[in-house]
Amino acid sequence: MHHANPIAFLDRLGAIPLPRRLLGALLAPAPLRLGSRVTEVDARKRKKRRRQKPTPTPTCDESCAAYPACSTCYQRPGLSPLCGGPGSALCEGCSSDSDCVGTGRPYCTRRFTDRATGETFGWGCPGDPIGVCTNVGACEA
Repeated sequence: MHHANPIAFLDRLGAIPLPRRLLGALLAPAPLRLGSRVTEVDARKRKKRRRQKPTPTPTCDESCAAYPACSTCYQRPGLSPLCGGPGSALCEGCSSDSDCVGTGRPYCTRRFTDRATGETFGWGCPGDPIGVCTNVGACEA
């Protein structure tokens, strides 16, 4: 004979002393809404952890695919690549575009890639700065 609740069955027989009955009550399954609440909390924690992961920076191929007339892709520190034509740089260090305001070269770039060959080049500046202020040429028509 199988009993749905073995603790209740043993309790009716007097086989479980009172403290043991309390332990059984504590170990009984929790209401479903408590279980779903725990699941909601866990889901929020997982979502919060996911938000903390940085989004990967797109590659030159991904960023410039829509601009086939652009011959050069410029990698920028902490930002998406910039597509354009041939450019020139000042060997003044920068870490963002705001460092280049008023220089005549408004973009802070780290290196550039010739899209035809896939070769990547640095600017050859002394001290290897994070980036240099760059003038990006227009794409060919």
